[in-house]
Formats: sequence, C-alpha cells, structure tokens
Amino acid sequence: MKFIVTAVHVLLALASTNLVIAVAIAAPFTKRASDSLQYTRSDTGAVSRIPNPPNDVCIQIQGGAIELANDSDETVFLYRNSSCGGGYVIVGVGATSSKNGGPTYGVRLGSTV
Repeated sequence: MKFIVTAVHVLLALASTNLVIAVAIAAPFTKRASDSLQYTRSDTGAVSRIPNPPNDVCIQIQGGAIELANDSDETVFLYRNSSCGGGYVIVGVGATSSKNGGPTYGVRLGSTV
C-alpha cells in the first residue's frame, strides 16, 4: 500500500511539473528582430544602428533618418512622425530606403498595427 501511495505522489508531482512547464512555455513574449537597422541621421549625417529592434513597437529616430538599411529579418515601416502614425513607407528585408520625401522620425517592425 505504501508503494502505491508513493507512486501516486510521484505521478501527481510529475503532472504538476508538466503543467508548470506548459504554462511557462505558453507565456507570451515580445519577439525581437534579428540583426539591426542602420540609418544616416538627417541632422548630423552620422551613421547610427539599432541592434535587435523589437517588433510591433514604435521606435523614435532622434534627428530623423534620411537613409535606412533593413538588416533585420522583419519588414520595416517608416513614418514621418515619431508616433508612427499616418502614412508609411515599407522597407523589405535586406532593402535600403533613401530620402523618401523627407526624414523618417519613427519606425516599426513586423506590422503597421
């Protein structure tokens, strides 16, 4: 009888461990793009980098960007304002955007939402 009770306790412990692991695996996280974005600032002409930018987050570009190279694994959306609102220009993976009618002040990776 003692063996059966111990076996049941072990099975319950394993079941609860699997449940904890399943919950931990299912927990949401913010995906990050691989690699980086490289841009030329419109105010200084200096080249800057954003390493491993997060997806679906508006990233403000201080000084504006006149050229942006998408070296990430996600599509990039360029905006004329720092809140990533209004119209946008799409820069595909591995592509470069240059002087699309003025500086870019906001970028978002992954989607426009």
